[in-house]
Amino acid sequence: MSTDVQAGGSGPKPTLLLIRYPLTGGLLHQLWEEPYITAFSRRFNVVLVEEDCDLSALCDRHSPDLIAYRGAYSAPHRRIEVSNPHVNRHIPRISLCMCDCFCTSRIPHFRDMDAWGCEVMMAHVSVVEQTPEMAHRTFGMPHVFDDGMCIDPGVERDIPIWLVGAMSADRPWRVRAATGLSARFPDLVQTSPHPGYGREVTQGLVGETFFRTMGRARISLTDGTLFDYVVRKHLEIPACGTLLLTPPIQNLADYGFQDMVNCVMGEGDDLTDKVDLLLRDEARLRTIAGAGHDLVHHRHAASKSDFLYDWFVAQSRLRPGQTLIQNGLFGPYEAVWDGRQGLISSYQWKPDPLTLTMRAAGEDYARGDYAACINRAQKALEMRVEHAPARFMLNRALLRTGRAAEVLLPQHGLFQFNFCRTYYQTPEADPVELAWWVLAHICGRQVDEAEGLLNLYAHVRHAELRRVRWLIDSLRGRAAAVPAERHADDRPSVMHMTAASFSEWMADIMPMIAIHWQGTSA
Repeated sequence: MSTDVQAGGSGPKPTLLLIRYPLTGGLLHQLWEEPYITAFSRRFNVVLVEEDCDLSALCDRHSPDLIAYRGAYSAPHRRIEVSNPHVNRHIPRISLCMCDCFCTSRIPHFRDMDAWGCEVMMAHVSVVEQTPEMAHRTFGMPHVFDDGMCIDPGVERDIPIWLVGAMSADRPWRVRAATGLSARFPDLVQTSPHPGYGREVTQGLVGETFFRTMGRARISLTDGTLFDYVVRKHLEIPACGTLLLTPPIQNLADYGFQDMVNCVMGEGDDLTDKVDLLLRDEARLRTIAGAGHDLVHHRHAASKSDFLYDWFVAQSRLRPGQTLIQNGLFGPYEAVWDGRQGLISSYQWKPDPLTLTMRAAGEDYARGDYAACINRAQKALEMRVEHAPARFMLNRALLRTGRAAEVLLPQHGLFQFNFCRTYYQTPEADPVELAWWVLAHICGRQVDEAEGLLNLYAHVRHAELRRVRWLIDSLRGRAAAVPAERHADDRPSVMHMTAASFSEWMADIMPMIAIHWQGTSA
């Protein structure tokens, strides 16, 4: 069944066919996508499909001008099947990736794009930073907020400082800020826990109730987790007329935020000193909060957002041989002849603590200190148990030290796949994880099993899989050409610390083979 969404505005609109997995979780997740539907309906007649469907029949029925998919992400959902996904290639299509930048749900999302013949996607900027193999196929999807709910209610602000949300290890700034504010202003701080994402959450601090409470607060805060990225709450807090406290996240400038102009940025005593100053100067506090309110309602309200339509128009104007780049998250689209494609960031990315830890682990690995590498990878996994680059580096170092038996345990060598199968019902593993699962079988002298795995997933394209195929052919005595390097249509991997060339890869894996095959004639 398809649903026609009421379109706002006047005049003829192009038709957007939006196919998405139906959500099955709690109210918070159900509400998450509504602002985007509002934004799309501003410029498109939206046809929403949330069940098994035939794309050919849908196109015949609705004559869409644009096809968009919203596949897997961290919200609980039910997978649907799309038959005939490659018909009507003249109709542009794009995937809407709502994954967090670190989330393993990127794996099934990329698999879905592959299955649906969707070549490009829109995602939050942080996803580009954490998934470099996808950068040339990604355009920016900015956050928007529900400006029907997020308003300044004009009531008495009887909560001086409201600390709301999860206080967890992956939010170190929020924990430090909450501790500092509570110690400095013990009589002014009110705290509320995160309501949770479960299906049982149907009331409490969710939806309108949350925003009405936010409208009573003078000051509140949010952060960008370990990975330092902008989240929707950066917009929702000032949208309610509340003063936003935040760490100085890099791409906040893209959204127009400036410290002590329309928000307060800081860390430690610097942050609490600014709060103290503003609590003593009510007029200035109101001025900064008001500037934040005006900024987000003017630039980031769902009812005023045209980001998908802007991409659609720019893409439709491309001439044969041209590709499209986006100059910054809110910058203009530009047609180019040099083959570049995707989002061109407006700033130099500052690596997060996990990325820095893994860079150090990579340096340990490069100089042969595998024990130190394993130790760093394990420390990274203590910060984020499903962090894909850390899982990959750990298995890689284990193989270099002759410990294939450990990697062949599914909870190690196929951790990402098992995690995604449990939470997102993904049918296939990440291509690099799959390639190194095959390599672990080779190291474990299980070449028949390794070849069987490759044959089972022969349709999955990636340079790492081609390299492992070459290795098996060589071990079998079959003539094997040097495998091709990365192709534009390879399935992206979230494990982005692979060898840059075949010669580097050979230099890496041959010692693994040697240490495991000692005393055996290959």
